[in-house]
Amino acid sequence: MRDRTWSGTDREPGGHHPAHRPGPGRGQRHRELRLHRHGQVRGEHWKNCNPDYRKFNDVGGDCTNFISQAPRTGGRKNDTGWYKSHKNWWCNSSNRTTSWINVDYWASFALHGDRAHNLDNVHKLGIGDILQRDFGGNRSMDHSMITTYKSNGVPYLTHHSTNTYRKSVKSLVAQYPRATYYAFRT
Repeated sequence: MRDRTWSGTDREPGGHHPAHRPGPGRGQRHRELRLHRHGQVRGEHWKNCNPDYRKFNDVGGDCTNFISQAPRTGGRKNDTGWYKSHKNWWCNSSNRTTSWINVDYWASFALHGDRAHNLDNVHKLGIGDILQRDFGGNRSMDHSMITTYKSNGVPYLTHHSTNTYRKSVKSLVAQYPRATYYAFRT
């Protein structure tokens, strides 16, 4: 299987991505405890949207909103500031940042803010890691998914917009073989 994972060229928000950065050093035990609190990682709200958050299926899709809820549930604090800046990430009852709901802006926020780093292969995804997909080959990502299970080295992803639960990365790549996949360790 061909792995077309993003290799890390400098790009800006709105279809552009920052340079690949090495991941921050985090202890495995801390990561496991933090991930245990993620509702999405436990499989909650994959079929029915979390009532604590607005749904975005009617305005482009709910996939990045869904994956943004996981770090919040896990205890990640808001990065406050202007809602259109890729350097900020927050959500409240009346508004949210573009990085909370937009695929490209989420990636820019996560990489610029040292919240994630790129993986060089989709099979290295672990529980709580994010996979984004570019359907058109234009280096602008179109869909976000979160790894919710791993068995025999195969990551399984859950996502919104089509409300899918634990689909293997192997079947995702087989379903969209021409897509480019961007894997993030969170």
